[in-house]
Amino acid sequence: MGPWLIVLEGLLFILVFGGLALIRKEPLSVRFAVEGLVFTGLVMGLYGLTGFLLDPVLFLVLLYLLVMRSRILIDLGNFLAKRGKLDSARRLYTWAGHVGVEDSSKYVAQINLGACLVRERQLDEAIDILRPVVQEAEKSKLGPKYEAAARYNLGFALMRSGKTAEAVHHLNEVLELLPGSVYATGARAELNRHQQAAQSSKGPSPAANEGSDTQNEED
Repeated sequence: MGPWLIVLEGLLFILVFGGLALIRKEPLSVRFAVEGLVFTGLVMGLYGLTGFLLDPVLFLVLLYLLVMRSRILIDLGNFLAKRGKLDSARRLYTWAGHVGVEDSSKYVAQINLGACLVRERQLDEAIDILRPVVQEAEKSKLGPKYEAAARYNLGFALMRSGKTAEAVHHLNEVLELLPGSVYATGARAELNRHQQAAQSSKGPSPAANEGSDTQNEED
């Protein structure tokens, strides 16, 4: 098939990953499609000018690295965060938010950055990052999985900041969005702790005693 194999691979790549976004109930990214088409066009243009045709496997690898760069950085950040290297993870999440080709990639990076800040007890900074993500989710710019992750981490940060009414609202929203998810499990546990603290006049508040159970969002 020669050069037409490259064209076919480029189109299929865009269609397959675009289809996955629809399955996850995420809005389609125009920038994702444009970057994929432009890269495919450049490879074909190079072939037309010089006769050099990029190996089809190498083409797919380069295309993946180009358009999925934000997701790769997020995965690396999650890897570091799980090993306690939160400062390095935060830098990767911040970088991922700037270079993403999809809106969802930017929001996933912000969710993970917010969770990282909560673990470092930087609660106000975490809330400032996560609130806009939830607002975008309410405009249907995020799938339910990412919205649940954002609301859970925001609710957790708000609870630790003493803003219990708003925290309870977001945690209850998590239970409605994805009742069987890890985020719902965490939200349910957090709500139970809050209820137990409210019923006990002598017990210490959750904010003073509980560790961080924040959840990073993974693809």
